[in-house]
Amino acid sequence: MNLNQGVKDLGTRSIARSGGRMQSVLVVAEVAPALLLIGAGLMMKGFLRRLDVDPGFDPESVATMSIGLPQTR
Repeated sequence: MNLNQGVKDLGTRSIARSGGRMQSVLVVAEVAPALLLIGAGLMMKGFLRRLDVDPGFDPESVATMSIGLPQTR
C-alpha cells in the first residue's frame, strides 16, 4: 500500500466532510427563514379570514358587563 496516497486520501476526505458541514449550515440558514416567512404569511391569512367570519349576531348592539368578585369567601 502506498502511504503517500493514503495520506492524500485522508486529507481529501476531511476537506470534503468540512465542506459538507458548511453546505448543511447554509441549507439550514436558507430553509429556516423561508419556513418562518411561510408560517407568518399563513397566520396573517388566517387572521384576515377570521375578520370576515359572520359571528351570527349583530356585535353593534351587544352590551357587556364585568363583575369583580372578592378573593376570599
